Amino acid sequence: MRCGAAFLLGALCLALPARPAAGQATASVPPGATSPPPLPEAPSRGALHELVSRPGVVVVTRRRELPAIPLEHGQLVVSGVGAFEPGREAERLFGVRLDLQAEKLSPRRRVFYLDLHEVEKLLRALALLEQVAEDPRPGLVTEADYELLEGLSVGIRSETRRRHYFLRASGEASPEIPLPAASFTRLREQLQQARRSLFD
Repeated sequence: MRCGAAFLLGALCLALPARPAAGQATASVPPGATSPPPLPEAPSRGALHELVSRPGVVVVTRRRELPAIPLEHGQLVVSGVGAFEPGREAERLFGVRLDLQAEKLSPRRRVFYLDLHEVEKLLRALALLEQVAEDPRPGLVTEADYELLEGLSVGIRSETRRRHYFLRASGEASPEIPLPAASFTRLREQLQQARRSLFD
């Protein structure tokens, strides 16, 4: 008799849901509710790049290249760009193209397109990076960088009496490309010049 009672008690314990431990939070899901949909992935490129690489349509691009900015074993060419489909000139898109060529890249040439709002954000970021460079902290190594939508980063590493600007392309085994201070300044100037040229 005792064995039968013990058996019934064990079966009853298995059938009942386990109580949460003291202090353990429980989540209540309303009947018929479903889990929230996953967040959309962040875009990997802007509208201008989407247009110039769109398959199955004719896309016209016109750009004004500025003098190449020298890098260590490479160069960076900044261009103001306009792109449109024939017959839809009123819908043309404007921006800036960065043509990066360096021995450390694989392949050695990478092209990045920036929508106008990305150009504005990059200019503000470069100004902040320069402020970081002008405020070294003795005994500390300071690093700061800004990554564009398409995976190109501009950054600085500063130590006492030393500063080092660099470019970094995502997905590279050795991505850091030294950027001389004079070239960093020219990049800021040429971005502003390329933006103005779009509306001249």
